[in-house]
This record gives sequence, C-alpha cells and structure tokens, in this order.
Amino acid sequence: RGGEWQHESRYRSIMCAANGGELSVLKGLSGDVQVRKLAPSDKQAAFLRPDVSYDGKKVLFCMKPQADKGYHLYEIGADGKGLRQITSGGYSDIEPVYLPDDNIIFLTSRANVYGGCAPWAPQHITARCDANGKNIYLLSVASEPEYSPSILNDGRVIYTRWEYNDRGLNRIQSLWTMNPDGTASNTYWGNHSIYPDHLGEARSIPGTSLVMFNAMGHHDMYRGCIGILDVA
Repeated sequence: RGGEWQHESRYRSIMCAANGGELSVLKGLSGDVQVRKLAPSDKQAAFLRPDVSYDGKKVLFCMKPQADKGYHLYEIGADGKGLRQITSGGYSDIEPVYLPDDNIIFLTSRANVYGGCAPWAPQHITARCDANGKNIYLLSVASEPEYSPSILNDGRVIYTRWEYNDRGLNRIQSLWTMNPDGTASNTYWGNHSIYPDHLGEARSIPGTSLVMFNAMGHHDMYRGCIGILDVA
C-alpha cells in the first residue's frame, strides 16, 4: 500500500497481509495463456511463497484467511482437489518447503522472536514438522528473522540468516546451510561481503552446482537483481 514503511521483515508480518490474493496455475507464457485458480475457494485471503512437490502432483503453501490471526500451512493437489490445512493456532507459519522424505521445512513465529529494528513485529525462524503438521520443532536458535529456505541438490537446506546481534543492521543477511534436522549449520556465501545487503530466495539450478538468488536492499520489498553463485 502507498505510504507503507518498506522493510523485508514487515513485508511478511500479519499486519501487512493483503487480502484478495490467490494461488493459481499458469499455463503458457504468451499467446493463449490460461490461468486456473487453486485456492481459496470462497473467502478473502493472503498468500506467500508456495512450493511444488517433487512429483509435481501437490502444492504446499501458506495462507491467511481474512478472519484468521496468522498464516498457516496448507496443501492442495495440482488438479485443485484435496485441500487440507496442515498447521493451526495463534502463530504464523510461512514459506513451507517439501523435504525428500515428505516432511516439511518452514518458517514460524512460534519462537517468539522479534526484529531488532521492529520489536513490535513477530519474526520467523526455521522449523520442521511431519507431513500432517505434527511434531513441530525449531531447527534454529536465531534471535533475528530468517528467510526463504529451499533444498539444495545435495539435500542441505539453504536459507538467508540475518545476523543483527553485535553487528550493524545492513549487509549481514547472507546465505547459510544446515542439514534437514538442523545440524551442521554453516555459512554458504556472503558473510563478509559488502553488497548486496540481502541475498534471498536462493535455489539450486538443476543439474549444476550453481545457486541462483535475489539480491535485495535491506529496506525493500523482495525485489532486486538476480544473481548466480559458484562457490567453487
């Protein structure tokens, strides 16, 4: 909305959830383009980043219906059938990603973490749960928000970690990795780089060892240049 304070932490906060979104399938990129809505069926809702299953038959996503207090995880078939709610409660669960064993990595506000420059806005760190939403546990001990997890070709989780503690607030939102059980947390790239401020939405490029990412500013809304990393 016009006049909103632009900040990547605020963007994912429930206070900025914009109703009227939808999860859709796009067929074609030019000419006879077809759009098919998957969700929601009959209510106003806000959506964030979805993920497609390894066999292409299911879609995992987070949705905040207008009347709900937070985002929760949902799943639906790529054919539009079988919508089910995975998590619930008074916290927000966002940006879910399928693991190869059908369990789920996601970000959650269940740790009661708040941003260093936005202490009024609950933030999200990395967690894991079973495919049915049970056995939720936190993978991270972060005290600042984390962003956009995804699965590398070698099975590790890559994500953006914001290291605000004992450091300046800018140019410390770099890429980290960990195992799907939270062990072996380690830097991937950018921990001592100057630009960009925020390396986000990292994904493996299939068939290569390369990682593609979005290069964003600290006070920006998930838009920027596309970069490719070759750590070799």
